[in-house]
Amino acid sequence: MKLGFVYLFRIHGMLKVGFTTDPDRRISEYQRMNGYRQLEVLGLVPGTTNDEKQILRTLHYWPTRSIGPFREWFDDSQDVINVWFMETAMSEDKRANPVMAIEV
Repeated sequence: MKLGFVYLFRIHGMLKVGFTTDPDRRISEYQRMNGYRQLEVLGLVPGTTNDEKQILRTLHYWPTRSIGPFREWFDDSQDVINVWFMETAMSEDKRANPVMAIEV
């Protein structure tokens, strides 16, 4: 279990759930990979790789459509956003750390 940040990005009409230890670097990487198209940070919270895995497990039980081989990309839907915030709030309660959502 690695400590860092769990994020939810909106990139080019898709949602990306992931984990990083360096949010600024990850944001920069996705901006470069996508030709500097708009990237919106919907959520960024302190978390672990286990938190990311739990969010992805929950999302795959919901009627959400994942995209790509690693199943970390999703169609842009309010359901995915709601699940992400619900799961991160539950993880936050377990650690007693405040949840923070930021925008870039």
